[in-house]
Amino acid sequence: MRFTRSFSALGCILVSGILAAQSRPPMAAVGEDGGRSLQTLVDSLSHDQFKTREDATREIWELGEPALPALREAVHSKDPEQAIRARELLRKIELHITPSTDPAVIALVERYAKANSSEKEALLQALRERRAWRQMLKLFAAEKKPELRAALQNALEGVAVVAARERLIEGDAAGAKDFLEMAPVTPDSLVALAAFHRSQGTLEQELERASTLKGVNSDAWKLALYRAAGNSAAAREAAEASGNQRIAAAMAVLDGDPLPWLRQNGAGMRTAGAHELYPALAIRRWQGRKIKDSDLDPFRRLLDGDNEERWVGAASLILLGKTTDAEKRHASDVPLQAFYHFDSMERIPEALQTLGLDPEMPDYRAWVAERVERLWEDPDDEGNGSEGIAELLYLADFMQRRGLQEEAYAAFGPPLAELAKNNRDEFSDFFGGLFRRINPNRPPMSALALRIGSEWAGEEEDRWDDLLNEAFHDEEMIDEWWNWLRELEPDRTSRDRFAGLLALFDYGVDPQNLRKQWMDRVWEAVEATPADERAPQLGRILFLTSHAPDAASSLRAADLSGNNQEEMLTIAHSFILTANGRWDDAAGFFIRLLGRSANIQAANPQFHAFAAAYLRQAGRIEEAASHDDWVEKLALGDPMTSLQIAVCYSSGHDYERAALWHSRAAHECDPDSATFSAAIKAHADSLLEKRDWAAAASTAEALALMAASAENINAGPMELMRIRFYADLPRAMATLGTDREAAIARLAECHRTFARDGTLADHFFPMLREAGLVKEHDEWFEISWKLVNETIARFPGSDNTMNTAGWLASRAVRRLDEALELQREALRINPNQAAYLDTMAEIEFAHGNRDEAIRWSELSVNFGPTDLMIRQQYHRFLRAPLPR
Repeated sequence: MRFTRSFSALGCILVSGILAAQSRPPMAAVGEDGGRSLQTLVDSLSHDQFKTREDATREIWELGEPALPALREAVHSKDPEQAIRARELLRKIELHITPSTDPAVIALVERYAKANSSEKEALLQALRERRAWRQMLKLFAAEKKPELRAALQNALEGVAVVAARERLIEGDAAGAKDFLEMAPVTPDSLVALAAFHRSQGTLEQELERASTLKGVNSDAWKLALYRAAGNSAAAREAAEASGNQRIAAAMAVLDGDPLPWLRQNGAGMRTAGAHELYPALAIRRWQGRKIKDSDLDPFRRLLDGDNEERWVGAASLILLGKTTDAEKRHASDVPLQAFYHFDSMERIPEALQTLGLDPEMPDYRAWVAERVERLWEDPDDEGNGSEGIAELLYLADFMQRRGLQEEAYAAFGPPLAELAKNNRDEFSDFFGGLFRRINPNRPPMSALALRIGSEWAGEEEDRWDDLLNEAFHDEEMIDEWWNWLRELEPDRTSRDRFAGLLALFDYGVDPQNLRKQWMDRVWEAVEATPADERAPQLGRILFLTSHAPDAASSLRAADLSGNNQEEMLTIAHSFILTANGRWDDAAGFFIRLLGRSANIQAANPQFHAFAAAYLRQAGRIEEAASHDDWVEKLALGDPMTSLQIAVCYSSGHDYERAALWHSRAAHECDPDSATFSAAIKAHADSLLEKRDWAAAASTAEALALMAASAENINAGPMELMRIRFYADLPRAMATLGTDREAAIARLAECHRTFARDGTLADHFFPMLREAGLVKEHDEWFEISWKLVNETIARFPGSDNTMNTAGWLASRAVRRLDEALELQREALRINPNQAAYLDTMAEIEFAHGNRDEAIRWSELSVNFGPTDLMIRQQYHRFLRAPLPR
């Protein structure tokens, strides 16, 4: 009987060993080559000689998982020594602690066994740093107290997915599945396991099996499988069956029905009453029912409350399409932000009014003089200092962008010269502010800074050093450039060199095209330098192009530098390569990157997505498909990873796969996570491109509810207005066939909100033409064209407004000859602006000149190589039919 029992146990052990053998080196069979049988070893745990007991313990430990069945029997032995040793071995082997395990991991596991509840989370974090995935999951699984499991769950976040990816890279799919099944059971972990089945081709099979299961757990599993399948309708039913109303509402949103989401008051508004009122009114609005003006009074009353209440009141009004009261309050509370808001929307009179300037005849000189005087008269008053400088900088920014260069100098020059004499510190603060961007999309105020700064510095070298430090933040490489420009053109003045440096680093407008002039001179010097002496020059160029993108110069410098491929392994460099059409080289970069480390880099699905996209562009289709497979295997339902994968595919013009991964992120994301809004926003954009009106409108309506939360208190009016716009636009298109009058009224409101703004160009005008609304299209375009050209007439040097006019005209396919002239002037003022070059390409495309569109778009990509929208435009100009 003893032999039979031993043989039977050994049979089970060998079967389990075969299943696990893929992840471990082959092991000699038990008893082979004179070794002792497993049962003999187990029996020896209670031997009367200590050495024999120790040797047996060691041999069983080395044997590992195949010994588990016999050890589980031995823990019930009547011999205490055997039971204790068996229990200890069982614990080590189940925790995947082997004789070769890092001693630090063993020590942490031992400490965990004796730790109190408050210490265990820190110990799990320490194990995470050691990548002790199995030990973490096993220790957590052994915890029985629900409150302790809840406290420790965050420490386990993402562990199973990371561990599974590493097993997959090693070819151990069974081991990966094991890790995913060990994870704490949550909707996220079930989605990860379901995504694993999708990648392994067993999703349908698992759905069939799940359909035979009963109970809440089976519904939760079916929910995860349907989410991984992207079946929002079936997922909604499964979520309702499992009692997860939050996910049910999210799936309804993706299926084109935002009402469950709205009814759950999902905005999280903490202000009394608002959390009930906003969703109720949003529902009424979605259903096409009228909102009375008096219905909005509770939000208007909030405008007189504390900071959070004011924001909730204003945001709710804007997101319900009622902006007037909210904008007035915004102008009263934060005039500088309101100024920026109105200025950005080309509503110039309202912008000037918020700063206390006459909207029609502003006296810039008096306004500036008054505020500069405050700075040096009362420098200790913090309010005067910081607020006064901010006001001055906002107006200086406005005047430069509007082409008021002479007026700006006349207003700022004399009082700032006085300020420099009376208060050098305040002058330095203001002057440095001219080089800080008010907004990332706006250039520094270099024209004004150059004129004022050069007059102040004169011929004093130390003052020029101060100007450089203020402009470039004491950057050592700038000093090299400054000295190099002197070497290149020794007869140039300090002012000329400073102007050149500002142009090279893309500080402001460049109507003289100084950047090109200096870059031509730079390359002449490089070509005249012996190859073995060029390294410092090329290093400066690479530094420059990392701050002011120029893909052609960057690649030329990289090629000439002779750096080996390993030294150029950066994702930024891959964008430079692809901007120059070198897809093979970019793919090779990622293939080498993936080969650097078998586990860490190769388990990164984003790198595989880059490789796949670039290989496909290089025509290496089969290799691309193999990396697509790895992307599929390694993503494992992580929504942030899916969003990043979409970016990778987009960078290689694979927009179909990008949209698929946007959809997956939206379906698989926890609706209460910080990632959810980003996931459904990206998905909504994809839906809009596909003209899936109902789902795009529903998704955007859910975003509007989230945006109304007090947690989003930093969102500005324009951001909120755009959210409403992109909810109303597809909603109108979706209802055009069933309620044409209401749909057109909604479209008219979209137009009124952004009548002067380029937002209308992106989708609005093309969609109107597609829907056959040519009459409305032309009427609304002419209104916008007139308004924008009124601003250009008032500010004839406003290059950005000219670009807005060109963008509107090109996307509306109207007034193209006039737009072309305006765009030429915008590019004369700012010749290397990627967005302006893209607009010129769009105008040529609308004219039917595909070759010219491609030429201008290539220039745009050169100066904006990492801008995915600009790259998508280039792809469109190559392949899309010409607009009508």
